[in-house]
Amino acid sequence: MLKGAISKELVILAMTKMANGICAAGIEFEPSSLVTGQWIRPVRLDVSDPMEHCIQLTDFIVHGEPQIKLLGLSEFFLKEPKPSPPHIEDWVIDRRFKPRLIKEFTDNEKLVFLNSNAHNGDLDKLTRKECSLGLIKPDDFLIHFGPNKKGDDIAVRVDFTIRKERWKDKPCSDIRLR
Repeated sequence: MLKGAISKELVILAMTKMANGICAAGIEFEPSSLVTGQWIRPVRLDVSDPMEHCIQLTDFIVHGEPQIKLLGLSEFFLKEPKPSPPHIEDWVIDRRFKPRLIKEFTDNEKLVFLNSNAHNGDLDKLTRKECSLGLIKPDDFLIHFGPNKKGDDIAVRVDFTIRKERWKDKPCSDIRLR
């Protein structure tokens, strides 16, 4: 254990370009159990500029290689939880140590992990604004791509059904055209 740092292994399920950095978050991974469900969003709350609260490239690039990847397992070194509802998942990163990519999952491992951790109860917490992150498994979904309000980027919106309830035209910041 690194002195003063709390080590957490996260399966990264969300990566979005935000402000000057990346908003990344994942579910804490316990090797003995595929189902964990505790979301953690590593953030930089020890900086004065709110535009730099997201993790920066310098926080997770080591020798030119990213140490966090979508649906990969990374070890993060954190200081403490700093929940600010609905962002109850926020933890301050310990910037003395960079995250470490542990494993990139196979397609089958990704599918097993996602199915094991899809909790439709998260939708209830999300709609009550008790959290800001969740992994849900819709009965069906439709993705819409179109110009954003400014016309300078692509907006991604989704429609989906869960438990016979239809949700329409919801923003989806984690899907990007690449």
